[in-house]
Amino acid sequence: MSDNNEYYAVKFKIQQRNFFSIWISGQNGDSFLKKNNQLVFFSNSKDLYNFCKENYITIESESAFDFDVIDYTDCNNMINLWNIISDLSKTLGLLFIGDTNAMIDIYKKLLCGCNLPALNQCSEKYKPLFSDSEIAAINNVISNMKEIVKTVFFD
Repeated sequence: MSDNNEYYAVKFKIQQRNFFSIWISGQNGDSFLKKNNQLVFFSNSKDLYNFCKENYITIESESAFDFDVIDYTDCNNMINLWNIISDLSKTLGLLFIGDTNAMIDIYKKLLCGCNLPALNQCSEKYKPLFSDSEIAAINNVISNMKEIVKTVFFD
């Protein structure tokens, strides 16, 4: 495609099944590729790459997201899953509770737990501690993530 977007192959794993889609990073924000107002996705990477070849799309890299086992204490993985579901839900006009104002503080806490150099310039690593109510909220976000992935790929 002759545009200024970058295209990435994304693998979603849910209920021991894999689904492949194309995530777009561009001037208009991040989203997933749609055709005829439907998400473009495949059951294997070969079909994804054939589609890309036919449509002159160059894939920059690949990422994989496993929704079968999610450990909220792994802040890097949680933030990655959170962000990809946020982009997927926005692309498709779905409600993701992780994008609500009620979840901002939890998201920030998880983000700080990633210990990115721009956010943590201390020699000590930050390990967030969550209250029982925060853990319940995180579990609701995780359940919502899984429901979104199932809705998108199974319905």
